[in-house]
Amino acid sequence: MGNGGMCGTQMPRASGPALRHAGTPSKVIFLDRCVGGCLFTGSASHDAQTDKVAIAGTTEGAVYAFDEFKNFAGLSGAAADAEWTAIVDCTRKIYSYYDTVVTDVKPASGTYHRAVLSGVGSQLIQGADSTLLGISDVECTGPIHNMTAFTFADAHRAFANNAARYVKDLCVTVTHEAGHSFGLEHQFEFLDGTSACSDPMSYDTGECDPPFRFFRNKPAKCGGFELTPCFCSAAANSHVKLTGVFGAATIPPTIAPPIAEVTTPVPDAQLGANIIVSAGHDRGVERVALFINGHEWTQQPGLEFVRGGGQPNPGFHTFPIPARLPDSIVDIQVRVYDDLGNATDSPVVTAIKGAACADASTCATGQQCEAGRCFWDQPAGVVGDDCTYPEFCLSGQCSNTTFAGDTAVCTQACIVGSPDACPDGLECTAAGNGAICFVATDGGGCCSASSTTPWGPLVIGLCLVGYLARRRRVTP
Repeated sequence: MGNGGMCGTQMPRASGPALRHAGTPSKVIFLDRCVGGCLFTGSASHDAQTDKVAIAGTTEGAVYAFDEFKNFAGLSGAAADAEWTAIVDCTRKIYSYYDTVVTDVKPASGTYHRAVLSGVGSQLIQGADSTLLGISDVECTGPIHNMTAFTFADAHRAFANNAARYVKDLCVTVTHEAGHSFGLEHQFEFLDGTSACSDPMSYDTGECDPPFRFFRNKPAKCGGFELTPCFCSAAANSHVKLTGVFGAATIPPTIAPPIAEVTTPVPDAQLGANIIVSAGHDRGVERVALFINGHEWTQQPGLEFVRGGGQPNPGFHTFPIPARLPDSIVDIQVRVYDDLGNATDSPVVTAIKGAACADASTCATGQQCEAGRCFWDQPAGVVGDDCTYPEFCLSGQCSNTTFAGDTAVCTQACIVGSPDACPDGLECTAAGNGAICFVATDGGGCCSASSTTPWGPLVIGLCLVGYLARRRRVTP
């Protein structure tokens, strides 16, 4: 399916040997332009090698004829080569994150997924109207081996106003229909409430229109033009599903490197009220983290995918100067992440806030001062270690409770009642609007005493002292 049209793939069918081809799913995706025309025969099972199709709506024994792929101007052959090559390149880019081979040369042997780009829906599905832009099959239990999916290229011209739009829409549809055959459902919105329009498994509802739609590493609710229950799982994650089918790519994806740059301040300047960074990626930016003198101070989510367009590439992020940042020389760097967790660091920009530090007395708690810079050592505290400032802890959280008085330990958020919420010796303790891991007050670690014995409070107290003595570490 493409911009403005629909996919005719039905909801997942009950799995059965009639649809599935025995053996390991092939990693080959063959884009077929039907040179000289194609003939397919309706069948009870899929077999791309012998031109058999079993898509819902086809009739066993019926013959289906398709002409050669035509470009936006309606021309085939050499005149269509440029647009065809662009479609192949786009499809290859989308699937380059997985251990697949996208080719427009029919394999001489072995199984493959066959993606036909030709014709209109009524040539395959009786009664189909002009809004049907593609069709495939899908099963919850896994990929349908050696099957043929259809992208109705001729139908796309009604929804495209130029050749570039035509190519882009066909790329979306062919990746979408192939995705169905690999076990992917339609996606409507991600669990964070944002539209799934940046994923090829989403119908284009106009929420966004990025240059490329990639299979996202984000769980999503299902649906086409409206929200519907997922059939195969509670939530769909197209990237995880495809990685499970094919494995991760063995060579780097064919995509431009991300953009990561500190634009304000310029080198050697005084800090103003904000730090401004430029961040962009063909795949999109999931989040941007700000580092100053080696420490991550804050981060921001990637910019929204705008209606009728994509995410700005590059886009600009404004970080207010952290209130706790002391005066000193500052080395500023940003780290740009995509939705897969891949990170790209910007070049370091050195500026100054106020004046260079002379000693640690003017720095933040726990910081040192060297070469005019205030900085923390790399965090070393695990959950349960004593701490006097959050940056000592690997979790970035240093908290105390009424039970322990002024004692503070490195902690982490937890869920009360969860059996593995905290490491041994700690328990999940309510704190503010949530809960944190803290020293166990009863039944945790070494401490166990009956409330009916006069020795109970003493035993607990001694255990707590012993626990803290074991866990106490010297902090800088």
